Amino acid sequence: MGLFEEYIASGADLSALGFSRCDTEPGYFCDPIGARVIGAVGVDGIHFCTVPGAGEYVFAVLPMEGTPGEGGYVRAVARSFPDFLGLLLSCRDTEAICRAGALDRDRFTSYVSGIKLTGEVSAALDAVRALGVRPIGDAYGYLRAVRDEVDCNALEYGEEYRELVSVAVRLRWNVGFDGAFFSEDGEDAEPIIKDVRFRWGGENFIIPGIYRFGRGFVADIARQIAPEEVRQYMQPPDGGCRDGRDDGDDGDGRDDGENGRGPFTFSFTARLRVGGGTARCTRMNAENWTGMPESIGGVGYEICRHYMLDTSSAWQIFRLSFPYTRGDEAPVSLDMEARPSRVRVAVMDGPREGDAVTFRHPVGGEEYTLAVTSAETFVKHIPGGEYDLPDRFSSVTYTVTPELRDELTVTDADPGDQPKRRRGANSGDFYDCTDVIGIIGGADGPTSYFILSPGGERRAVSNPRFRDRPVRWRVDVYVRGRGEINVRL
Repeated sequence: MGLFEEYIASGADLSALGFSRCDTEPGYFCDPIGARVIGAVGVDGIHFCTVPGAGEYVFAVLPMEGTPGEGGYVRAVARSFPDFLGLLLSCRDTEAICRAGALDRDRFTSYVSGIKLTGEVSAALDAVRALGVRPIGDAYGYLRAVRDEVDCNALEYGEEYRELVSVAVRLRWNVGFDGAFFSEDGEDAEPIIKDVRFRWGGENFIIPGIYRFGRGFVADIARQIAPEEVRQYMQPPDGGCRDGRDDGDDGDGRDDGENGRGPFTFSFTARLRVGGGTARCTRMNAENWTGMPESIGGVGYEICRHYMLDTSSAWQIFRLSFPYTRGDEAPVSLDMEARPSRVRVAVMDGPREGDAVTFRHPVGGEEYTLAVTSAETFVKHIPGGEYDLPDRFSSVTYTVTPELRDELTVTDADPGDQPKRRRGANSGDFYDCTDVIGIIGGADGPTSYFILSPGGERRAVSNPRFRDRPVRWRVDVYVRGRGEINVRL
């Protein structure tokens, strides 16, 4: 019996380390042909597998995070399953294993040391040790060496993935009024206005091209971002995570990036002034280039190549559509107004009824008090078919003095617990949900479950958990930091 079979037979629960049992067949476009799934993280489709013809190597598959080509959706992480478990002992979390290729040694060490050794994590680590596994001494060096040993692009993939790679290697440039980049319905149009540069909010912007179509105008706008800002967000120096488990909330009033979810979530409204009329933006699409080699081959990179933007910088590139059919005039100016950004102003750890926190508005400096009028836990059972769903919630009801309701949010700083698949469940089981709780966000920022109590009183509800435990609430205020700008074309 091999170690993997021993692990299965032991019934060890390693979900606290980001590794749960998974006996489903590979189903993602980026899964190598013949892959055998051995476990999963439980979020974003991230899972681990072995591949025929690749020896005993263990691979991580990241359907939501990768890009075709170098860096890819598939990464070799261990030479064998025993080594993979040894990495879990050293790293305490599969996220550290998956991130190692993008981190230098100091940031990797800081990240691992920042992972909290909770009771559940300790129990999972003990379960690994009980299998006779020893930690990998130099986990970072090991992970980098394994990555260099295996060319994941040489693995055999399905037709969908091969088509994606062929498109990403060299996309055919075109412009369409539908707002998409490289649209099938686009054309190789020439810009009527190009290379307009301006600064806004301390950042550099470029309008590399504005195009005229029968239905109106299409404008491409590129926002330059320092690559250090991207790395700092993706690899926090305090060792925290961007998934909310330890996001470093300390109530210091720092902005978590535009709209509170990192450097690539800045957004705005826009309108073109054309002769005596105005054309409002009705459709906007954005693509990103991180400035990191791991992203070469993606759409954002190809856009930068077409417009000859500096690829040593990161870029957020927008394509905007402006309907306009009232003449042949060219636009004379562009008005832009930033959407609100979220700024953290306070944190509450396990508050009770009667607790209060005082904070100042990040713009005007006015002082406000958030008072907790009630704090409770409750159980909300939701049938989950083949999965056990977390069903324990915490909630707080609060007031803010003076009133600041429309600009303030209270959210759970922790993502909560992931559903767990039941042993022996059939893949044909389905969810049978009759109750719904509203959800905001979650993909790259804190999730907010909310309930409006009778009488309009504001009530924040936590993410679900399997066990009751204190909740860390973050308090955010939305502000307009940049204001408006008029750009002459």
